Amino acid sequence: MNGFDHISIKSFRPAILGTFILFIIAFISFKNLHMFYTLSGIISIVISGGIFMFAWNSRQFYDNSYMYVLGVAYLFVGITSVFDLMYLTGATPKIIAQDNTHIQLVLLGRFLEASSFILAAFLVRKNPNGYLLLGCFAVLVGTLLTSILYFRTFPIVIEPEFGVTLFWALGECLVVIFLLFAVFLLYKIRRIF
Repeated sequence: MNGFDHISIKSFRPAILGTFILFIIAFISFKNLHMFYTLSGIISIVISGGIFMFAWNSRQFYDNSYMYVLGVAYLFVGITSVFDLMYLTGATPKIIAQDNTHIQLVLLGRFLEASSFILAAFLVRKNPNGYLLLGCFAVLVGTLLTSILYFRTFPIVIEPEFGVTLFWALGECLVVIFLLFAVFLLYKIRRIF
């Protein structure tokens, strides 16, 4: 007997289904780029919402607050993705839209995601109040979304004549630095998990 006797085709169903879905999405990306962006936006929103629901409903079982803080942050990353998807599909009023809106929303989502990993690492031993955390994120994201969509005070990220601005380039570099710092912090607190 070898070690593979217990493996059946049923155990490969999720992998086969996932591969099939990836091929469908790749095919769609070649045929209709707008539909691909819409599908990827919907998938990211569903995943963000799932992370939040899992973290929020299981918070009483955690020994630390890392997943809990990330779950709340991903709720607002998903909200940012909803606004981005609405902008891409034309569901937002054109009065509040501008050429940089999509890229600004993407950058906001990336900043929020990267900084939430750092925040979760710093709050891992604390027990933050969930509603206070939700309120702080709501005020922060609401203010930033308002500055992008209504007041138009968020810095310009693409100049039509010159291309990418310094703010966009430095912002992307800062997101990478934040993520690397978050990995470092996660390595330092690994014994908590």
